Amino acid sequence: MSHYFEALGISLVIAFVTTIFFYEVLCVVMKVITRREMTPRKLLIVLVLGILFAHSISVLLYGFACWALVKFLNYPPLEGIDSQTFSSYLYYSATSYSSLGVGDVYARGSLRLISSFEVINGLTLIAWSATFTYFAVQKMWEASGLPLHINCECCSKE
Repeated sequence: MSHYFEALGISLVIAFVTTIFFYEVLCVVMKVITRREMTPRKLLIVLVLGILFAHSISVLLYGFACWALVKFLNYPPLEGIDSQTFSSYLYYSATSYSSLGVGDVYARGSLRLISSFEVINGLTLIAWSATFTYFAVQKMWEASGLPLHINCECCSKE
């Protein structure tokens, strides 16, 4: 039972760290894309790569935490894998973070709590990045003079 409280604390810390890290990455990305020296295409590449970087670090952090808890603190290992390698924990973390949850690999014991937090945190950060991307692209289009709305004949009839 003590592992559950420990896992809850670890989950909250990781969720806090990944959220703050994600915010900081988005701030840096926003500073870069608000510069007008780059073409919209290059700005979009910076935007997407920055967001992918932030998500990758979040997955890496959760994967490392689960791997370290199993390796050093005797948490129950993941089931459904042949070897308890770090890459297996990264795979599991990526499927959990994205809420894909393939099911071929699954957590036991207190790792289930961390996995549950990872799914919620991952979905929140993915939604945040989608919203950020939408508004950033909208601002880029406005600055470039591109139309924000598509006018078609069927929509403009009164």
